[in-house]
Amino acid sequence: MVSIIPSPNGKQLALVQQKDAQTRTLSITDLKGSEAFQLALSTQIFGVSWSPDGSKLAYNFISEKEGDKGIFIADGLTGDVTHLNVNLDYAADQLDWSQSGNKLVASSFTQNQVHTYIIFLK
Repeated sequence: MVSIIPSPNGKQLALVQQKDAQTRTLSITDLKGSEAFQLALSTQIFGVSWSPDGSKLAYNFISEKEGDKGIFIADGLTGDVTHLNVNLDYAADQLDWSQSGNKLVASSFTQNQVHTYIIFLK
């Protein structure tokens, strides 16, 4: 299984690949599929979304083996990854950026309720 998410400027791709039954990877590649950066290796990677200017990539990450989870933002040019310090353990669905690229909208589903969050970025 592969998910391909093109950057808004059309110069890069975010590529989510299933390596085996328990492992997925997230990479940034050029248009020919040559890997520039592997950003994540995990049980689940979802909600992948490019910022409007294509400089950043946000994604949800859950690692059952390591116990890590959360929302991460990667720099599209350097591959540097930042874990957002937000109390949103069970994020669901797509992450969406504001047009300015300084806010993310995320949702979670817990106890049969959907909650929507706006995350302000510096």
